[in-house]
Amino acid sequence: MCYNAVEVENNVKLHNIVLSCGDYINTGKIFEQEVHDSIKKYNKEHGDVVYYHRVKDPASSFGGGGGNTRFSMKNEYDLILYKYPIFFALELKSNGGTSFSFSRNDKLEKSKDIKDSQIMSLVEAERYHGTVAGLILNFRKYEETYFVRISDFYRFRNETEKKSINRDDVLSLNPILIPQTLKKVRYDFDISSLLDYKFDIGVNDL
Repeated sequence: MCYNAVEVENNVKLHNIVLSCGDYINTGKIFEQEVHDSIKKYNKEHGDVVYYHRVKDPASSFGGGGGNTRFSMKNEYDLILYKYPIFFALELKSNGGTSFSFSRNDKLEKSKDIKDSQIMSLVEAERYHGTVAGLILNFRKYEETYFVRISDFYRFRNETEKKSINRDDVLSLNPILIPQTLKKVRYDFDISSLLDYKFDIGVNDL
C-alpha cells in the first residue's frame, strides 16, 4: 500500500514507510520541528529562559558550467541554545533504523548520517569554556531519544572499528535520556532533562 506525503505527515507510524514515488519522508525535519516545538513549550512554562536558534540548511551546490556554477556551505550543526550559564551546540539526528552511520573523512560523508564536518565542528565548539556540544539521537524504531556529548562520541568513533553507532553503543556512553510522549501525531520531548542537567562545563582537551 502506498501513502502520500500528507498521510505520512499526519501519522507517526507511517513516517518511515516508502512512498509510491520511491522517496522516504524526511524524519529528520519532522524531528527538528518536534524539538523546536518542545523548546517553545519549555520557554512558555519557564518564562523565556532559553535562547534558541535553528540553523537553516544551505542550498545544495550544483555545477552549471561557465559562470553558473554555485557552491553551498556545510552546516556546522543544527541548533544553538543558550540557557544560563551554558551555551549548547547541537546536531539532531533521527531515523527509523537501529543505528546511525558516521564518517571519518570528507570523502565518504555524503552517504553517512553523522558527517565528519559536523563532528569536528561540535568538537571545536566544546573546546570553549561554558559550551556543551553533542548529538541528539532519535531512534524512532524504539521511540527513544538520547543526548550524547561530543567528547564521548568522538572517543568512541576514534577507538572503534565500527562504522555506525547503535542503541547499545549509545547507552555505553552515559547519555542523557530525553523522555518523549506521543501527542496525537507528533512527539513532545521533555527537553528539561538536557537543559537542567548539571554539566561539567570546563574546557575539554579533545
